[in-house]
Amino acid sequence: MLDFTFTEEQEMIRESVREFAQKKIAPIALEMEKTRQIPEDIIKGMADLGLIAPTVSPEYGGQGFDAVTAGIIAEELARADVTGSIPVFYLVQASWGHIFDKYGTEEAKREVLPNVTKGKWFLGIATTESDAGSDVAGTRTTIRKEGDHYVVNGEKMYISGVREAYTRGGGHITIAKQNPELGTRGMTLFYLPLQSKGIIPTYVDDLGREGISTGGFTIDNVVIPKHYIIGEENRGFYIVHEGYEYARGLISVICAGAGLQSLERGKKYLKERKAFGQPLAKFEALQFRLAEHYTKLSFLRLG
Repeated sequence: MLDFTFTEEQEMIRESVREFAQKKIAPIALEMEKTRQIPEDIIKGMADLGLIAPTVSPEYGGQGFDAVTAGIIAEELARADVTGSIPVFYLVQASWGHIFDKYGTEEAKREVLPNVTKGKWFLGIATTESDAGSDVAGTRTTIRKEGDHYVVNGEKMYISGVREAYTRGGGHITIAKQNPELGTRGMTLFYLPLQSKGIIPTYVDDLGREGISTGGFTIDNVVIPKHYIIGEENRGFYIVHEGYEYARGLISVICAGAGLQSLERGKKYLKERKAFGQPLAKFEALQFRLAEHYTKLSFLRLG
């Protein structure tokens, strides 16, 4: 028999995250849409609670949380910020911190991950290009080995956290073709610091979710050391899809969290708004609609 209950530790984590998110994040969620940045005290608070890349192993500054616990955190953050800024800030680093922790070299992990979990650096993912979105096989960016280092050329577009990594420090897990003749079997994954010489960033205005940037960058003969390679050469296509699967699981939970918050706001409105001498919540048709949406969200959360 399947057991969908959470552990005592997970429930404690949920309460801790909910308290922080509702007190600190919810009141300024809409303000972030205007300032186009996440306040430093929020980032510090998340870092202090271990909420930045919590999937990373403790030896590199993370909490070593499993996917279920990571999902609990994602849901609570989404309930506090339905604009998506904080949830995306969390999602990207939790998902790709997990991949970095699993496949990165020891030297790279010790250099990068503690700075990420402390909130000093930003860790993102950069696979999308102008002609290659979900079709990673269409990537045109190239990487070639030269002695004990690699040289990267190309362009990435519609990437989350470009401004954050470029100004704060950090970088993006990036994919490029190393042996184009091998197709998807010739693509390599690597860590690309965005403050590297040869990186030129660009930015895009979003229609929402403005608290974390969207942009792109050109890569002009950027040199990276060999220990920045993630996994084995020519295995990048497979590793990056593992990261996608992890991230999409968290995305579904984020949608559930935002949906729950939206329904709570709707329920509150139905209780306050009156028509024909009584609250809208008294009308059976609206009760049915609200109950139906709660039922659908409950099934989503079970999945």
